[in-house]
Formats: sequence, C-alpha cells, structure tokens
Amino acid sequence: MPKIHKPRAGSLQFWPKKRASDLLPSVNWKPLGKHKGLLGFIGYKVGMIRVLARDLTPDSMTKNKQIIVPSTLVECPPMRILSVRFYKNNRSVLDILNENIDKELKRKIKLPKKKINSEEQLADVEKRIGEFDDVRVWFIV
Repeated sequence: MPKIHKPRAGSLQFWPKKRASDLLPSVNWKPLGKHKGLLGFIGYKVGMIRVLARDLTPDSMTKNKQIIVPSTLVECPPMRILSVRFYKNNRSVLDILNENIDKELKRKIKLPKKKINSEEQLADVEKRIGEFDDVRVWFIV
C-alpha cells in the first residue's frame, strides 16, 4: 500500500500550534481619539449557539419570519480594581492601591510595606486632575 500523505491535515487558523505561555491574555489597548472610560475587559470564547430571531431586514426574502442565527458565547470572569495609576509625560506620577484585597491575592503579589491613606490621595487627585495625561486601571481576575 502507498504511504498516506496529508500535508494540510490541520487548520492554519490557530498557528503556531503550542500551549499558551500565560492563562490570561495581555491587553494593551490604545484609545482612538478622545475616549473616556474603560477601553476593554477580558473575555473568553466558550462556544457557539443558535438563536431563533425575527428578521426585520427590509427587502429580505425572510422579512418578518423567524430565522436561525449563529451566535458566539463569551464568558467574562469577575474583575476587581487593584490600583489606579496616573501618568504625566509618559511617566508614572501617582498610584492609588485598593485596600480591600483578598487574603489569597495578598500572598501572591508584593504589596508596599508602608501603608498609604488612599482617601488623602483621592483628595489630592481631585485637586490636580487637569495635570495628568493618562489614567490606567489595573484589574484582578
């Protein structure tokens, strides 16, 4: 029998085929123009489902009929704010750390030994809010 040769046995969509180095994806969003608020959050594709929906597209062959539409399920883990960092001229100027952190998380990350009163820092930020160029929020998943 001849040797079976299948050069395209796998999908090239997921390339290179290797295990991810980190469980959490790295997020590095840049704002487009004058954007206010958070730029994104972490979500994982869990699967796909079919949704029965009514087609309201004008001039469609299936107008006002029920059709099946494929949809994607995205799971978003609960995220809590760890710290807020303020930047001026691309340099970190001020950090405000969340005081309510889980015991398990305190063991895994290095926290500053000197306790800083975040209420005084927030009052200082409110006075100097126009001085900062950028504000970034660090999350806990």
